[in-house]
Amino acid sequence: MRKAGPRIRVTAQLIAAADGTHLWSERYDREMSDIFALQDEVAQAIAGALEVRLAADRRQHTPTLSAYEAYLRGRHHLLRLTPESWARARKCLDEAIKLDPAFAPAHASLGWGYFLIGANAMSLWPPWSR
Repeated sequence: MRKAGPRIRVTAQLIAAADGTHLWSERYDREMSDIFALQDEVAQAIAGALEVRLAADRRQHTPTLSAYEAYLRGRHHLLRLTPESWARARKCLDEAIKLDPAFAPAHASLGWGYFLIGANAMSLWPPWSR
């Protein structure tokens, strides 16, 4: 920031912390009477620059068809909440994870299954059942 009489100059930059590369910069020259409007404008510009950068880095994993089918079978059995359906669900979800280890929904559903076991006082888990 620099001030000269009734004017102010603000230079804003975004630098990647990992490697120091320059991502974005902008210079703003305004009257001091507009300082709050300038603050809003700079904040909005930075948020916009970050949004574009973050959206570009977003990656989406596409699972293999066989892993997705096993996942869907597992989800179907998981929601039935019986000891037999939990055994089938776990087998299907384990298969989905084996077929595509990077398929996060299969991992999440398996974790959800274990949560359901705990929430149901472990009545679906063999060592504690019967």
